[in-house]
Amino acid sequence: MESTVATIPSAFVIPAFWVSAGIILYTGVQSAVVGIVGQRVPLYLAFAFTCLCAAGYQYSMAIYYHTPSVWVAADALRMQSMYVLLFHPAFFVFVGLYTKQARLPPWIILVVIAVGVLLLENYSAPYSVRYNGLIADGTIRLPWGEVLSRFRGEVAIGNMEVRILNWAVFGWAIGRAFVQFRSGSRRAAVLLSICLVLMLIAGIEGLLIDNGIINFFYTSGFAFLGFAALMSVGMGMELHHSTVRLNKATTTLQIEVAQRQRIEAALRHLVEGMSRQTGELFFREVVTELARMFNADYAFIGTVDTASSHYVTTLALYRQGVVTKNIQYSLTHSPCAGVVGQTTCVYLHSVSDRFPQDELLKEWAIESYIGTPLFDANNQPLGLIVIMAMRPLQDIELMVDMMGIVAARAAAEIQRLQAEQKIQRMAYEDYLTQLPNRAALHLHLSEVLSQSQAGECQGALLLLDLDHFKTINDALSHEVGDAVLREVGRRLRAIISAQAFAARMGGDEFVVVLQVAAVTQTAVGDSALALAKTILNELSNPLLMGDRLLNIGVSIGIVEFPDADATELDILRRADMALYRAKKAGRGTVEFYKPSMQTAIKERLHLERGIHEAQQNGNFRLAFQPQVTSTGKVIGVEALLRWRDPELGDISPALFIPVAEETGAIHAIGGWVLQQACEALSRWRAQTDSFTGHIAINVSPWQFARSDFVEQTAKAMHRHGMDTRRLILEITESALLYDVKETIDKLHQLREMGLRIALDDFGTGYSALSYLKSLPLDILKIDESFVAELSSQRGHPLVATIVAIGKHMDLQVIAEGVETVTQRDQLHAIGCEYYQGFYFSPPLFEADLLNLLATASMNILNNRTPAVADLEDGPPTVRVL
Repeated sequence: MESTVATIPSAFVIPAFWVSAGIILYTGVQSAVVGIVGQRVPLYLAFAFTCLCAAGYQYSMAIYYHTPSVWVAADALRMQSMYVLLFHPAFFVFVGLYTKQARLPPWIILVVIAVGVLLLENYSAPYSVRYNGLIADGTIRLPWGEVLSRFRGEVAIGNMEVRILNWAVFGWAIGRAFVQFRSGSRRAAVLLSICLVLMLIAGIEGLLIDNGIINFFYTSGFAFLGFAALMSVGMGMELHHSTVRLNKATTTLQIEVAQRQRIEAALRHLVEGMSRQTGELFFREVVTELARMFNADYAFIGTVDTASSHYVTTLALYRQGVVTKNIQYSLTHSPCAGVVGQTTCVYLHSVSDRFPQDELLKEWAIESYIGTPLFDANNQPLGLIVIMAMRPLQDIELMVDMMGIVAARAAAEIQRLQAEQKIQRMAYEDYLTQLPNRAALHLHLSEVLSQSQAGECQGALLLLDLDHFKTINDALSHEVGDAVLREVGRRLRAIISAQAFAARMGGDEFVVVLQVAAVTQTAVGDSALALAKTILNELSNPLLMGDRLLNIGVSIGIVEFPDADATELDILRRADMALYRAKKAGRGTVEFYKPSMQTAIKERLHLERGIHEAQQNGNFRLAFQPQVTSTGKVIGVEALLRWRDPELGDISPALFIPVAEETGAIHAIGGWVLQQACEALSRWRAQTDSFTGHIAINVSPWQFARSDFVEQTAKAMHRHGMDTRRLILEITESALLYDVKETIDKLHQLREMGLRIALDDFGTGYSALSYLKSLPLDILKIDESFVAELSSQRGHPLVATIVAIGKHMDLQVIAEGVETVTQRDQLHAIGCEYYQGFYFSPPLFEADLLNLLATASMNILNNRTPAVADLEDGPPTVRVL
């Protein structure tokens, strides 16, 4: 049953509740407006919500103490508990923002969860979360005679839960106030501490009331009023100070903007002057504008000298009103030493006294100095910009800013010029030798040729080709070859004079253009010859490459000009003709161009075309020369290549084989010879039993060097199903100039297939003796040049040595080019048992060879009048392939 108490008018406390609630509400609304207008400032919004909760609390307390009804009092308690609970998370957020905590702690979530649970409990309980029951218990008589309604009940466990939450939040707030105080915000921390003390006192008073210890009304709402008032004052003062700081910052910003506008205006003027120019004119414009802008006496832009990092070379130097000749300026004992690669240096006065060893500062009577470094895109030192005056400079900050901006543009321009120079070098300089390249040669030759045709000068072009370079490059590696080319370039630079121009054409070809005053043509030729001999002598000196001592030598072709009708290409073509003649003359020689050389070149071109046509039209044929014992018994034949051109007639292998090797046709020709030899053996096996020997074929070094040579040979033999023991491959010593290990590996593979290997022209090379023991050989062939020197009076020591070497190594020795019975007898006397030459038989075509063998029964001395191949009219032919 509802209990009531008598309603007693209140003269002071209840109006105080209403007034304080209104004040707190006003404060909260005002803060909310500030927070929203200030683009939702979180601090003011959190304070506003806290004040709204405090105002609601006071409103509910006014109802609680003014009602005579228990149920109305219970509703008021429920409302009061709700506002108290909502106050805690709002207060938590406010304190965190007020004390400038970087990030709210994660346990704010626990506070929110606890508040949510207690709110549910508050609205589900009949007498709120505070009491399990509620009764009217008379009145509260205040000391000054005022009477309020009084209610009492059993304190619920939720009441203690609310108290624990309250103490936890307030304890955390006290800790934040202490942190704020230590961080320097002491006034704000003191105000917050006062509020916390007031609310703690009110909280203790409420705890005493709840437990019936004292008989008084709750004053927490008035503590909230103090909190709202003090925090409003604190935040107002902070806002005032923020406004003052903002005004100061605005004023400072306005000054900076004005200064920046001044800088921009000055910079715009400078940029307008710089943008019209590039290169040298750009740098002259920069130093002039900087000096005039700041009324300086000197200004310069310089780069660090590439030869010595202790010097700066100026790109533009402004000196007392004019741009003067550039200088080289020592960094040692100068203020520039602290600028290059480091930072801006400013000396407002007495810079000459600070750097007494800087003679330039003394000479120019410099008083003040500003230097700004220049850096490239990789932040590496590039140079510097310097402004100097004979009196103290003004507007230092502006000057430093301006020079910093200009430095970036100047550094970009320097790098652009360096990039252009690099591109220029790449376009006109050989990367390997650092000599001018082919493009630079054409430009120079065109200019010189124009001058010579105008009668201003005369000249000569020397075309150089290194001897044996390809052998070195292939045998010793491209790295060694590159090192040789670099050394040749260095020697040429040391030889040529101011009148000569040296360039690398490409590969191992170099060009020297000699330009002399208009004198007699004979004098030009003499000068060119003298220069050529100097080059020959210099390049004939051995080159030390690591632990190798290499001899290269050079062949030189010379063409003189002017010629009224000659172009650059004509000059180079004629020089190439002369060079070709010099190489044919034995290398290491000099040849001047003669008009007759044009005919020789045409013949060579005709020969190149003829080789191609001969391959297509089947104009190549094989002839076979028997290899015999001293009694004339045939042990085999050597296949020799012959070519009869429909227009040129019979062409010697000595002429067309070198051309085939140079043009690369030798690979196809060599493959054709191998196929023909295999087919011949197959035919002879099927047609006759008169030939039981072998066929030997010559293998070009170029053909042998191919990586697929062994594979192609195996395929050819497999295709014809031939007995591999009847095929002999003859290699020359020049094949050993390539990779020796690879050569030995290939020879082992060929022997494993059943082939026999002969070393041809033994004794004419320079490397076979040192590798002979390592080579898997079966036969040594004595070169015909040694056999030709045998006579009835004397033998030949080298021939005897070769025979002895062959026997010692258990190799078969065959002597080539045996022409006479004397030579045969001499060879027989020193132990040579096998021969090949015109004394026994010239090379024969297939039909003639088979007829001879059938008639002679494999002993050609039984028939000394064979039907020879009609192209073989004289002694010995040159054997190839």
